[in-house]
Amino acid sequence: MIDPTTDSFAPTAKGLFEATVPVAHLGDVGPVAISLRGRGAPSAPSLAPGSLDFGAVGVGEPGPARVVTLSNTAPVELAVGTLALSGGLDFALQTDTCTGQTIPASGSCQFSVRFQPMLPGATADLVSVPSDAVGPPATLTVQGDGVIPMVFRDGFE
Repeated sequence: MIDPTTDSFAPTAKGLFEATVPVAHLGDVGPVAISLRGRGAPSAPSLAPGSLDFGAVGVGEPGPARVVTLSNTAPVELAVGTLALSGGLDFALQTDTCTGQTIPASGSCQFSVRFQPMLPGATADLVSVPSDAVGPPATLTVQGDGVIPMVFRDGFE
C-alpha cells in the first residue's frame, strides 16, 4: 500500500491504490494535499532452468521432454496466459500445468518441452510466458542440434 511516512509504495494486492498526503505550510490558504496513485501488479515470474539445451538428437527422433518450473516470486497472485513457442517446428510444448492458471504468491507450476528435429543442424526457439506481471512476457530459450543417425550396412549401429 502507499505509506506516506516512508515515501514508498509496496502493494500486497493487485489493483489501483490511492492516498492523500497533507502538506503543512505557512501560506494564507488552508492545508494542501498531494494525491498519490499506484497500481499493484506482480513481478515477472522466474523460470528454472533459465534455458534448455537438448544437445544432439537424431533427425525425426523425439528427444526426452525437459521440465521447466515457473515460480511466482511476487507477494500477490500471478495470472498466466497461454504459453506459446515462437513458431519453429522442432520444439513442442508437452505437459503444461501453467496455461490459464492463477499461481498464488510463492506458488509454482510446470511445463515441459520436447525437441524433435526435422532437419539436420542447430536450431533454437523461444517459449513465451504471458502473464499479468509488470513488463514483457517471461521467455525461455530452447535449442538443440539435429543430427543424422549413422546406419551401418548390416543394419546395426
